[in-house]
Amino acid sequence: MIPPINIPSGSMPSTSQNTPEVPLPVIDISSSSATLSSNSNKPTSTTLIIDQETLRKEGFEKYAYKDKNKDDEVRYFIGISFSNHKKDQPGQYNKKMRFNNDDFKDLNFSWCIHLSTDNILTNSKISTSKRCLSWLKFSMDSFNWEGTSIDGDYYGMVSKFTCVNFSNIKMSGGTLKNLHITDSDKDLISLADLTNSTIENVTISGSEGSQMMMREVNFSGMRAKNFTWDSVNCTHNVNMTNVTIKGFNFKRKNNLKGVNFGELQQGRITLDADMVSNQENIILNLDQIKAPVDSKSNVITLNPLKDHTDLTEKNIEKNTTEQIVLNLFPSQNMDGNARLLNTLNTCEDPAILTLFAEQIVDMITTKPSLTHAFSHSTTIRYSLINWLCSPRLHHSTLIHDFFSSQLVAICKDAFLPQPLHKEAYHFLDSLDENHLIDYQLAVNQLMGDHENLRHAYYRQQPLSEIKNHVARFFTPKTENLYHIFYHQDSETALYIAEEDFNAMLACKHIPTAFALLKYKPHRQDSVRFIDNKNKELGRILNYFPTLHLLWTLSTINLAPVITKLLDIRSGNKNKFERIQEITHLLILCLHRKTTRAMDLTGYQDQLWLGEVVKKYCSEDAKDADDNKTRIRQREYLVELVEQQLQKKNVSLSPEEQKVTSLFILMKMMVDLSSADYCGNARDSPQPFRQLAKEFLDDLATVWPGFIDTVTAQDWRNRLFPNQTDAFPCTGILADIMREYIPDIAAGSKIAEIVKMHYPL
Repeated sequence: MIPPINIPSGSMPSTSQNTPEVPLPVIDISSSSATLSSNSNKPTSTTLIIDQETLRKEGFEKYAYKDKNKDDEVRYFIGISFSNHKKDQPGQYNKKMRFNNDDFKDLNFSWCIHLSTDNILTNSKISTSKRCLSWLKFSMDSFNWEGTSIDGDYYGMVSKFTCVNFSNIKMSGGTLKNLHITDSDKDLISLADLTNSTIENVTISGSEGSQMMMREVNFSGMRAKNFTWDSVNCTHNVNMTNVTIKGFNFKRKNNLKGVNFGELQQGRITLDADMVSNQENIILNLDQIKAPVDSKSNVITLNPLKDHTDLTEKNIEKNTTEQIVLNLFPSQNMDGNARLLNTLNTCEDPAILTLFAEQIVDMITTKPSLTHAFSHSTTIRYSLINWLCSPRLHHSTLIHDFFSSQLVAICKDAFLPQPLHKEAYHFLDSLDENHLIDYQLAVNQLMGDHENLRHAYYRQQPLSEIKNHVARFFTPKTENLYHIFYHQDSETALYIAEEDFNAMLACKHIPTAFALLKYKPHRQDSVRFIDNKNKELGRILNYFPTLHLLWTLSTINLAPVITKLLDIRSGNKNKFERIQEITHLLILCLHRKTTRAMDLTGYQDQLWLGEVVKKYCSEDAKDADDNKTRIRQREYLVELVEQQLQKKNVSLSPEEQKVTSLFILMKMMVDLSSADYCGNARDSPQPFRQLAKEFLDDLATVWPGFIDTVTAQDWRNRLFPNQTDAFPCTGILADIMREYIPDIAAGSKIAEIVKMHYPL
């Protein structure tokens, strides 16, 4: 008789299939009747050891159906596998099975298409010893799992269940630990009973491009820790009453519409703090404005936790080699942007939504990374203030007190949602008038409804002089309402017409009726208008980060066009780094975050730009097929612009939208080749001019007459002058294009749309 062998209690750690196997102590078993000391709660009971070798000798049938009279006897199954592999035991077993109070190490289910139904595997323990659990093509409803624990931990790694169907599962009182559950076959969990279960470190995820649907799933009484939903869509009657979850995490797009939380009390479900643990997670989960950047692309996101006002000319020059690119534009990809806020927005019960909102407020004040982000990132602050002021949230003392404590900072430079207007006004009204100039954005948002506030604002010097000067040339819709922003150090002011200011607040379009002014004290003519040059506008917008943000949000995002246009995957290091640097600086130009022009007219820059851009130019085509490829490349750029126009809900037909996109691309190439951005007084980058000509020719092909023949030829001549001693007039051409109205029925509408949404 073999002496009993002590089996240590507790589950073994876990990892992936590629992890080297960690051998267990060798157990010499010469008979199926060998016994060992039980690791159950009944140390006097004995445990049978059943492994693959045992089953090959004796068969599985004698162990498959446990007699109820032996339920206190713990059997120890090692590495048994239900699969379609011939060597695996018991393989494709198809008779009734009953297990209760048993222990399984490395239990495997794979392609179990012949399993009988109504099997029982209750009050048992499933864990790992030599490898992760890797269940595949298996329906959990083949068994009753009530009271059973499944732990996929293998040395800190989780096990993955792939194409494992949890529908109709009975697992009341059971435990799931250290698992990643997917089902690309059905992407559905329905009629599942997980009442009073324990869930720890488990992720339920939809397959690539799909969501895991949940309906008629009962989690009532569940106790969970580190529970993640990754693209889960709760469509109907997902019962989460009386649950406790410590660390509820959301990835990708989730929908809580069908979840019934019951009378949830604060603290019963806590959001996972990992969602705000670092800047990347904060952007992904809370930033409704900043679009995540594909790690494979050449665009690298500016650290959003830096104050945007750091982007002065000197800083931009200093940091270009540090790969700074500001990406302020809103993303329509809701899978990747503000996923926590978007998930919580699907919660239909305002009381529950308010409880979650209070947790986010608490994190703003207690989690250092989020505290820093809220203080230093314009986009994070804008997103959270706007979201926390949602009318769907119930009155919350915690949220109210938070806004009261933050009101001074918010009024300094923040967008004020409607629910904050009353308190913000009382705060501004209580200030000494001399301090109103420190709260210009807040004052400008509220002065339309509070005449006394705007009069007090205009009484300040030099605002009174600037307002009087503007009043001589502009008549506002509302009497005596002039939206003026003044920066004292630069002595520069920006006036925005009332309608345009309101439209910008709603992110509908950028102001087209605005003016820049210079204030020179101690002069008879102390206030004068200055040209609306991008350099001057960019400067003053940089002094007001939230105003800059609102302005930027009103434009279309042309950064993807630049990224695609200058996409470079190979080449020597110097060329690669220089093209990346140019890409980054061009995007800064599009976002009005740089106030200096680049000179890309040198031989090396022109050569490298030409090599990258030539794949779009028909002029360099080798034959007809090559030309078709180049046309398709340009069409892809057009499609990128069309996608951005669609986000602005412009009222254009598909044909009008296409020619508008072509016109924008042509105009952008002309702008970027001008002295304002990338050229100098007597030269400009030839590759950009060549592309502008290509888009001009495409316009003539797609819609003859969109630009009349004489005008089109004049533009070509300005791009490439015929005289040998002439130089390109792209700066002048950019001004001409800015005022051009296409000679078609929708011409005026298209010209207006370009003015309202084109960023340069």
